Amino acid sequence: AEGWLKWRSEQQCSFVDRTGQVRNFMLHLPLELPSRLQAEEGRFRWPLMVYMHGTGGGSFFTHSKKSLKSSGMQFAAQNFVVVSPACDWIWSQSPESWVLELVRLLRAAIWID
Repeated sequence: AEGWLKWRSEQQCSFVDRTGQVRNFMLHLPLELPSRLQAEEGRFRWPLMVYMHGTGGGSFFTHSKKSLKSSGMQFAAQNFVVVSPACDWIWSQSPESWVLELVRLLRAAIWID
């Protein structure tokens, strides 16, 4: 059903950072993005949520299949652009600099607040 979050519906993406490394991340666009952009003539902007899961973790929406039906997950799916960098560091370490580079790149999009 349109307007309802589906399991593993995020897009796997990659970009090349300033050092030439290919970096992977998962990207979720708000469920109503196409219709909202058209209705608002491209003026509507969504907040960006960055999900930092640590080594071996998944993306924000694949963390728990059961939780997808929760009102909180549905709210996030409808109202946020969610990026989940493929982390290769542990929870006690700082994120690598490419994550900030990715966030800056995404923030340049006209539809990101």
